[in-house]
Amino acid sequence: MKSDFDTPLPGRDIANPTKASVIKQFLEVFRVFSKGEAPYNIPTACLVKGPRGPEVLKDPTFLARKNIYFYLGSGEVPEDEILRICDATDLVQYVKQKEPWEDYDLCTFDESMTWCLAVSHNDTITYLER
Repeated sequence: MKSDFDTPLPGRDIANPTKASVIKQFLEVFRVFSKGEAPYNIPTACLVKGPRGPEVLKDPTFLARKNIYFYLGSGEVPEDEILRICDATDLVQYVKQKEPWEDYDLCTFDESMTWCLAVSHNDTITYLER
């Protein structure tokens, strides 16, 4: 299967129905806004606001994380969304190596849904713990 991505995505694919269930849960936890506050077409990665930024990519505690979800999607077209599972070191390598034109919005989190690392299409990195 040919990939549309120049830089290989980290980890392995998660298939439906697990994929749909995890994405739905993630959006319910991290995309919580009052009606009219955030337009539906703004990617979740652009909406995550937290006190930490790119320094988290060097944090030993973050780098030790295993089995984190890598979500590449807008929340609009579920069948076009990508959900993979990887280790934090693989994610960091991907973020560092991706090409400038690979301006995707991505979020990473684990099954606890207590934190989210967001990388927006303009390479803004935000880390939020709930």
